[in-house]
Amino acid sequence: MRGVTQLCPPATALLLLLPSAAVAETLAHAPVPLREQLDEDMTPIPAGMGAVFVPSLTESVLEPAVVVLSRGERVASGRTGERIVLPPGSYEVVIGEGELSEQPRKAVKVVAGIGTTVRPFYGALRVQVVADSGDPVADSFSVRSADGTRRYGPFETDPAPKAPRARTLLLPAGNYVVVLGDGSGEGAGSVAMSVVAGEVIRYRLVTDGDQLLRSEFADRDAVAAEEMWRLRWVLGGSATLSSKKHQLSGFSGEAAQIDAFSRLEAGLDTGQHLALLTFNVNQAFLGLESENGSDMPLRALNNDTEAELLYTYRVAGIVGPYARGIARTALFTDHYLPDTDVSIVTRDEAGNVVEQRTAGHGDKVVTFGGLSPLSVQEGAGLSLTVLDTKTFTLIGRGGVAARQAFYRNGRYLESRSGTTVNMVRLDDNDRLGGEVTGLAGLRLGRAFTYEGRFDSFIPKEQIAEGEKLRPVFRFDNTLALRLTRAASVVYTFSLRRDELALEELQTSQGLALRLSHVVF
Repeated sequence: MRGVTQLCPPATALLLLLPSAAVAETLAHAPVPLREQLDEDMTPIPAGMGAVFVPSLTESVLEPAVVVLSRGERVASGRTGERIVLPPGSYEVVIGEGELSEQPRKAVKVVAGIGTTVRPFYGALRVQVVADSGDPVADSFSVRSADGTRRYGPFETDPAPKAPRARTLLLPAGNYVVVLGDGSGEGAGSVAMSVVAGEVIRYRLVTDGDQLLRSEFADRDAVAAEEMWRLRWVLGGSATLSSKKHQLSGFSGEAAQIDAFSRLEAGLDTGQHLALLTFNVNQAFLGLESENGSDMPLRALNNDTEAELLYTYRVAGIVGPYARGIARTALFTDHYLPDTDVSIVTRDEAGNVVEQRTAGHGDKVVTFGGLSPLSVQEGAGLSLTVLDTKTFTLIGRGGVAARQAFYRNGRYLESRSGTTVNMVRLDDNDRLGGEVTGLAGLRLGRAFTYEGRFDSFIPKEQIAEGEKLRPVFRFDNTLALRLTRAASVVYTFSLRRDELALEELQTSQGLALRLSHVVF
């Protein structure tokens, strides 16, 4: 349930006591004069026909459609601020929120050769949700009549420049209550107000996350500033049930774990030019391995660090060249922890034995040292933005690339047979080839999001020399269900090939309760 600092501010209480004329004079905002609207509308009236004209109180595109009924049947529809051509006769003009049967209406008579103007029998209400700084934020609100007989919404707000502007609500004159959210919490985060026929009321709900700080009248819509500079830093943690298989480094198996993460994004976006640096760290050290019951070894279950620098020149916001560099590594040393006495045989990539040793329960056998494995990839090519809207994102990039992998004599667990553990030592390598990247996103309201990223490197031998196609790639997917401003339920799935020498694909999935905080 949302909290509220002020259910009915003094200005709102005064509003409910003032005469309608005083309210309209002091708090409402006059629409475009009727004469100007009639002059701007060039809709012709054919011979023998008439028309009705319903004035706009704000902007026609922001207001609901006008519906014309004859004997209860729908015969025409149109927009406010535009003539609706009709045969002579008697009609009902209907406009507003809710079901058609509940919308306010007015009887009109259409005369041949004349445009009949319908004087507003409704008022306009525009509500925005803003932060304490005055910037609009994404949230939702509902409206109900003071007597509780009519409910409208919930309506979503969105500050994104690419998002459609908020719709004007056209309501019968009277007293109303505006409620944060879907209106299910009676009195929670609510304010009272009056709607006056023919007038516009602009109102702002000032929030701090899920908390209503205050409410205020406004003389204009708040507009989100379009900043060229991007700067965002998110810190958080999660409790995760995870399952990993065939990992190159780090843990393979099932575990309950506590994660910590940091995501930093900084860049410049002028519309045509985008320069962006992202730096992500995801760490988990303590885990409860399902195979070992209550054993809780101190080891790296997640040990991922990634930095990417991207530059894109966008032509018409759709297509253009790009250049980027990306580096991935593990910050801390990774170990193999034997559960019994074993013989560890290490071979190179050609199959030659390079080391043989024994280890017992409690020993920590180093597989990869700190800052390894480290992969660095540089690429340049063409970027194509297929979709980039409030709801959908689909971006593809492809070009030439170079990739360097540094393992520093690191080795991965290939197999285990009885008490024999087979490991393979990886050699550093430097390859040329091509890269393909795909980014996808889906946002349904404020509650549900999906993010997918496919990132690959294909060596030139596999492109030009007919070798078996076995690219290095990562396909990462995240589904998130937002519970509160700071808490989400998150499902992740990843399919990877981290090195050409690996026969098995690396899989990872997890279900987490995630807490996050936006530092700036």
